[in-house]
Amino acid sequence: IPRDYEYSDQLGFGLRNIGYYTALGEHMDLKATFDIYLRGTFATYLQSNYRKRYKYNGNFALSYSNRKTESSLGTGFDRNKSFSIRWSHSQDAKAHPYNQFSGSVNIQTNDFQRTNQNNANSVLNGQLSSNISFSRRFPDKPMSLSVFLSHSQNTSTRKVTINFPTVNFQTQTLFPFKKKNDPSKDKWFEK
Repeated sequence: IPRDYEYSDQLGFGLRNIGYYTALGEHMDLKATFDIYLRGTFATYLQSNYRKRYKYNGNFALSYSNRKTESSLGTGFDRNKSFSIRWSHSQDAKAHPYNQFSGSVNIQTNDFQRTNQNNANSVLNGQLSSNISFSRRFPDKPMSLSVFLSHSQNTSTRKVTINFPTVNFQTQTLFPFKKKNDPSKDKWFEK
């Protein structure tokens, strides 16, 4: 329940953070909040945290805003629709001895953060980034595999850069022609 009503010259009277919180089971929760203004502006925020002990933990947030403001020409109203997706996931080291997965995603449209958040960090931070990585070690083999995907977004210039999966396969030095004998008697081709 919001503590008080809010007034804005652009949006009119309104309420921020009206919502509901509930647990969705043993490992997950959900918080749904809304902003409602009399001149037609509204926003929806869904947030969820999840955790499974010794396996993984993370959080997810999906937000949508539909702002209705008076036109700069004074001839009507302008609509500004924007959304935001944030997701963070990390795997516990005890979950799997050979695989590791983690991710952090932060994507926005139409300058969502600057338009809807009311704090200095949201207004001044113009760079968003996302990273997803997966790595695998192969048991009893001298090799490993890693895959990495990244995204960066500048909210001022609206420039988006996506680095598609970078795949890295590594192995230790192998000697396919080496015999299992005394190393001092190695021939040139065995090295």
